[in-house]
Amino acid sequence: MKKFAVVLVVLVVAAAAGAWFEPTRSVRGWINGEPFYQDRPASWWGQRLLSQEPAAQVQFPKRLTEGGTASIPVLKNLLAAPEPEVRWQAASLLGKMGPAAAAAFEALVAVLADVDSHVRQVAAIALGDLHPDDPRVVQALVDR
Repeated sequence: MKKFAVVLVVLVVAAAAGAWFEPTRSVRGWINGEPFYQDRPASWWGQRLLSQEPAAQVQFPKRLTEGGTASIPVLKNLLAAPEPEVRWQAASLLGKMGPAAAAAFEALVAVLADVDSHVRQVAAIALGDLHPDDPRVVQALVDR
């Protein structure tokens, strides 16, 4: 009986470790309550945006931009990523989506107070691309 308990504990620990370190980050994303797009959590997309591979630098932003409203929750989540490069890329991608990304307005306004000046600059440009004629954009920029 004792041997069975030890084997069971080892199997549970191995399964938990495997789930935690699996490359798609799906288990961690699910546990952390991250939004998903194309069956991948926001943290996975953030890591793809940090890739140094030229093909990935084109492919993954393109996939997020082409996702339309389905990718907006992930991009909004990435606006709070720990890496400034991920934050400014998320803001830029939302801006490229234009008015279709209107649901990200408040999240982009919040990024105008980011500690990184480049992130703030890209967020300001993205806000102009989202709502070029919206007086709330002008007011948000003036307030900052």
